[in-house]
Amino acid sequence: MPLSNPNALHLLYDRPGFLLRRAHQISISIFEQECQGIKLTPVQYGILTVLHTLPGIDQSRLGRKLGLDKVTTLRVLRDLESRRLISRSAHLSDKRSYSLTLSSDGQILFKESQKHINAAYKKLASGLTETELITLVNLLRKFNSSLDAHARTSFQPAE
Repeated sequence: MPLSNPNALHLLYDRPGFLLRRAHQISISIFEQECQGIKLTPVQYGILTVLHTLPGIDQSRLGRKLGLDKVTTLRVLRDLESRRLISRSAHLSDKRSYSLTLSSDGQILFKESQKHINAAYKKLASGLTETELITLVNLLRKFNSSLDAHARTSFQPAE
């Protein structure tokens, strides 16, 4: 069935939400292509990065650092633990929570992942000049921070 007004699609295609969703699809696709050999997803990489930077962090703070809900955080942590990339131990000051660290295999994978992550970044940024990329990142930060109150999950990069 032909569209009654095919030119009206620009109303959809020019919306920030549509463009952000499409950009996210492309970003995930590029990441997965570059990291398929090391079996790493963007969320797993985010967790490995936080644990590399903040060893001993608890699960709740980890989720907030990445803007992940509790269920997703737990699911990904269980997967990483089953792959022996992370370890959990009782938190010293709060026995109800766990302290998370990279295992030696996790540290090796994190270091190995850097060349793949850099290749994905270069491919993702290849259509923009350095100035355009800086502008895009600044606009996305502004967009996200101004609308963060509407998010389903808390994002607290600095606590």
